[in-house]
Order: sequence, then C-alpha cells, then structure tokens
Amino acid sequence: GLRTAELCEPPVAGTASSQKPAQQRHQRGLRYETAVRSAVQEWADSRRVELHCGPWFRWTAVESTKWRFCQPDLLVDAGSRSPLLVLEVKLSIEARAWWQLDSLYRPVVELATGRAVRTAAITQSFDPAIRGRVPVAVALCLGDLAAWLDQLTAESTLSLPPEPETLAPILR
Repeated sequence: GLRTAELCEPPVAGTASSQKPAQQRHQRGLRYETAVRSAVQEWADSRRVELHCGPWFRWTAVESTKWRFCQPDLLVDAGSRSPLLVLEVKLSIEARAWWQLDSLYRPVVELATGRAVRTAAITQSFDPAIRGRVPVAVALCLGDLAAWLDQLTAESTLSLPPEPETLAPILR
C-alpha cells in the first residue's frame, strides 16, 4: 500500500524516473499522443473543465521511505462533485497500461487529492484479448472523443467497463 502521495514538480533531470524518455518512443506514438492531447484540450476548453497535461506525483510505499514518481498523461477535473479522470494515451494497449492505470495512477492520485478517481485509456489499436478493468476508447476519429469524455465525466458511479467487444464506443 501507499504511505503518502502528493502532486509535485517534475523530478530533477537525470534521475532514473525523471522523464518519459522520448528516445524509447516511436515518433508515430508521440504524434498520436499530441493529437489526442489537443482533442481532449479542445473538449475541456469547450466545457470549462480543468485539464492537466502530464502532472507529476510523488509517493512512498508503506514499506519504504524512498520517494517514487509517476506521471499520468492527462488528468481531467470536471468539478468537486465528479471523480477525477486519469487518461492514459497509448498507440496500442498492452498489459502494462492496465497496471499503470489501476495499480499505480488510481491509488496515487486518490491519496494525493483526497478525491475519487476513475481511469480510462485512449488508444489507436486495441486487442480485446488483453483485458483490463478500465474503459477504452479506440480513437481512430479524434472528433468522436467528445461524446465519450462527456459520458465518462457525467457518470456518477465507478462501474466496471462493458465486455471487450463493446469497448470501442467512438468507432463508426
């Protein structure tokens, strides 16, 4: 479990977890993430919703005093009556993304903010054989993200997502 968590400034450059190294990402993935961030920012601006791009959090585990860092891609705050929404943007979903969302980002952001948190992933490619417990938008048409984000921020309960074959609500 977690001992403490808080929003923080980016860690000092050169530390092991200070950056998401661009040299390890493909340019296509970076372009996709930039396009998604832009679409989500446009949605947030049109609804007067607060969007934080790449916020840094630091945390310690119960059994350790060493600070560790994490950085969700996007954090949506639709107001104090709504859960915070952590969005992970991936060119394709892999098992590690589920772990990041459910086992790292959710508990860290909940502890740091004292608010309920829901998580979701936005991806260009999705293999339904890789199961996760979070909603997924297969974003081939970024203009359709708005309706999906409206639905996620309007729901008052933190329910499990539908079966994988229906996890692409914005595909036409």
